[in-house]
Amino acid sequence: MKNTVKLMSFNVLNGWKPGCPVYRTMQTRSERAARLIIEELPDILCLQEYDYYYRHDGKFAEVVNGEYAEADTSDETPAKSWNPILYRPSKLSVIESGGFDFVANGFVPVSTGNADRETYPPRACNTSNYQYPENSDEGRAGYAISKFRSLSYAVMQDKDGSRFTVANTHYSLRSWCQADEVEFVIGKLDEIRQRHNCPILITGDFNSATHWGAAKLMLEKGFLDTYDMAVVKDDCASCHPSSGKGTDDETDVMPSGNYKTHAIDHIYADRVLTVNSYRIIVQEELLSVSDHCPTVIKFKNENGGSKL
Repeated sequence: MKNTVKLMSFNVLNGWKPGCPVYRTMQTRSERAARLIIEELPDILCLQEYDYYYRHDGKFAEVVNGEYAEADTSDETPAKSWNPILYRPSKLSVIESGGFDFVANGFVPVSTGNADRETYPPRACNTSNYQYPENSDEGRAGYAISKFRSLSYAVMQDKDGSRFTVANTHYSLRSWCQADEVEFVIGKLDEIRQRHNCPILITGDFNSATHWGAAKLMLEKGFLDTYDMAVVKDDCASCHPSSGKGTDDETDVMPSGNYKTHAIDHIYADRVLTVNSYRIIVQEELLSVSDHCPTVIKFKNENGGSKL
């Protein structure tokens, strides 16, 4: 179909701490993830937890970079975004792009020693156990902050001149932190909308199902779930337990539950779109790549530039 765009969102799981079991199986994880990307060949690829080790040590970047360019989503911090937006330059171009780091924008990690009372827990935002190598630019700069919590965006244009905005984020693990994050994200998207009057799609790891937390709050703020718009859809969860967190053989299980109750990865839009399909890719060999399954939609960009 003319102007049809294929978008994939995939939390690939940062888990490359040298010496841990998942690090020793890094190459096979990267290769499996890359193989999926090349087989699916989405026009836009939004990743979460795409950390330093993925970029430098894994086969993933080597394979994917042959097909994709990365939008410049630089933010207020020196390290590369963990929530990048990649695109196929043969189909799309970027008109404007950028990013915002939550902590750099006033979200202050506060550790009280009680996870139930922390206002913005360090482990739920940008503090990572995975330090940058000493010989890296980030390590030499003493930069030990990860990029979990950030918002990336790119205003895209297809070959016919039609435009739309893609945003990519990763909300907090703690539901009580998500209300402030949603307000921040929507505020930034409103600013982008004022500059570019085109549809906005926001994707990522919402760490919440549609009936609670960030996912519910965004629906209440007027965003729409592309799952509800899809003609064909997979009614299953997107997240499953355990991947990369323990054993050498990385034994994992299939996701349980349905989309509305258990999926925490979402693709929302600020207006009605023509969505042909909404897929959550559950494959046995991918279960040990990440604790998230890739989410893919095909939508038709037929109202780029139209008013809300």
